[in-house]
Amino acid sequence: MAPLVGRAHRGATLSEVALGTFIFAVFSLGVLALLIRCNQLSHQDKSLSQVNTLSEGLMEELVMLARSEDGFQKLASQSLRPANDPDYVYAVDVSSAMSGLKKVTLLLYYHDSQGSPAAIDTARPNLGLAVCLGTALEQP
Repeated sequence: MAPLVGRAHRGATLSEVALGTFIFAVFSLGVLALLIRCNQLSHQDKSLSQVNTLSEGLMEELVMLARSEDGFQKLASQSLRPANDPDYVYAVDVSSAMSGLKKVTLLLYYHDSQGSPAAIDTARPNLGLAVCLGTALEQP
């Protein structure tokens, strides 16, 4: 019986191997880029979760302070001060919207570790502002 192919096939040609290697390299670079981006997003998500938790805790402290008559009267603006986390500093802006109502704004900034204890890292996006939370508090 005669072979189905005119000659015996002994392997891949050099051009087939080069093409296969090129396709594998492109695929590998794509997977590597995805892994790097995944790592960046994971780090960013962790940072945003940390900012959210810290800012909610600070705002809750301010709300708890304002629940008493004396605490509501003492509620006032605060300049930059270190937060519980050494990577952040915060400021509080309090304004009277109406009689018996105060608007409280919490500004959480990234801390510049090279500067003073209350220095803002202005090299970050938004001039170092991590989050801005606001609420209105009614006099008890």
